[in-house]
Amino acid sequence: MVGQRWFSKLASVWREGGALGVARRLWRFIHWRVRGRKNLVLFEFMLNKPVQIYPCKGEINVRLLRPADMEQIRSTFFPLMDGDLQHDKECFLEFESVPNPNRRCFVAEMDGQIVHYSWVTTGAPRYGCVVIGSGVAYIGPCFTLPQARGLGIYPHVLTVILRSLQQEGFLKALIQAHKDNLPSIRGIEKAGFVRVVRK
Repeated sequence: MVGQRWFSKLASVWREGGALGVARRLWRFIHWRVRGRKNLVLFEFMLNKPVQIYPCKGEINVRLLRPADMEQIRSTFFPLMDGDLQHDKECFLEFESVPNPNRRCFVAEMDGQIVHYSWVTTGAPRYGCVVIGSGVAYIGPCFTLPQARGLGIYPHVLTVILRSLQQEGFLKALIQAHKDNLPSIRGIEKAGFVRVVRK
């Protein structure tokens, strides 16, 4: 099953960008594995403690992504997904083509519009450089539209996800942020995550 997903993803990259697309994808993978880890801060939340839902400003509805949402995702988020956000785009394309039972996406709606997404990976041995393992969930990638920032949406969604994972019996949740992305780090810490010292 894993081999089939990788082949399907590679075929999708080939169809979209040919040999150059595959080379770019390989370069991003190597960059992530070699250089990315040094620039990422890892956080964890132990799910054996109560999860307090972080309050946000305004009326927010958090739910799972549905196939019908993809039109809005394409028009609103895809134009912003270049460079570092290219991986996020690939997550959505995979959701459309070869759904992965170990991945789901939580979205936050404000006034009927999706303004945030957070992907959750479970049941996989690792995500990038992070070893996940049994009973552990990895949250990410995540993104909030610029016009919806500063309202507490990110920590609110994270705490909703944590409570959902807790109810499903997970033991721990992991998340990463780039060391220079201070707003993301603040949001993660507001949700109750603590830094993990890498060995």
